[in-house]
Amino acid sequence: MTDHGDGIVVRPAVRADAGGLVACGAALFAEDAGTRDPSGNARWPAEHALTLRAEL
Repeated sequence: MTDHGDGIVVRPAVRADAGGLVACGAALFAEDAGTRDPSGNARWPAEHALTLRAEL
């Protein structure tokens, strides 16, 4: 997604987007699950998601 000043352009994701997607998902996971479930590993997405995405 790009903001060209006059609107937002939506495009298909490419492999280069994976890092940003994982970072966003990891932050959301840490905020939600990480604060509500002390027995969980809030860093799991950051540690494993890129590997899993690469396999898809």
